[in-house]
Amino acid sequence: HERISTVPAGAKYIYVARHPLDAFVSFYHFLPGYMGIAPGAISYSEFADAIFAGVSVSGGIWGHFQGWWQRRGDPNVLWLFYEDLKEDLEGSIRKIAAFMDVPLDEVKLTDVACKASFEWMSAHSDKFDDHFLRGYVKDRIGLPEDIPDTNVGKVRRGGGKIGGRGAIPEPVKCLLEKRWKETLGSEEGLENYEAMRSSHAQMHQAGSQFCGH
Repeated sequence: HERISTVPAGAKYIYVARHPLDAFVSFYHFLPGYMGIAPGAISYSEFADAIFAGVSVSGGIWGHFQGWWQRRGDPNVLWLFYEDLKEDLEGSIRKIAAFMDVPLDEVKLTDVACKASFEWMSAHSDKFDDHFLRGYVKDRIGLPEDIPDTNVGKVRRGGGKIGGRGAIPEPVKCLLEKRWKETLGSEEGLENYEAMRSSHAQMHQAGSQFCGH
């Protein structure tokens, strides 16, 4: 969740981007529970107002994207897209292994692909539970001691999908898309998220052709 400006130098970073509207829906289902708010207690519109008011310490996804996008060509940065992980998990694992200089045979590839699946993570959801982190930061963010023990796991029923953006009301969708145009659109020349994926694919293809020569 760190911005490029706050991470230490000298390490390798794997940045996974997700369609902002799908990310918004995922965040909508995660953050209220983290704060002890019952599911469905706030609307998408109310949640959007809170996000734009700065409720998330990570800041807006648009500026987050922009900072890392500007460093996408750095040799210590690997850009991936959530949708590519869903569509071609094994291919993505191969990219990660090559980037990290980790030997990868077919047995290890199969094992990693299995344990990176939504099905495996759902069956082992305790390994992706965020209660320990919430307990650590609870006082710092002002959560009461008797906060309800709501679900703060990273793997949730109905999650792990592409296209959840269909549930977003049109006014909220327009607001989110407007913010994209104000940042990544006007400053990076990326009309939308699909244009970002296409631009990255072209850059990757050009790099592969160059290495081939």
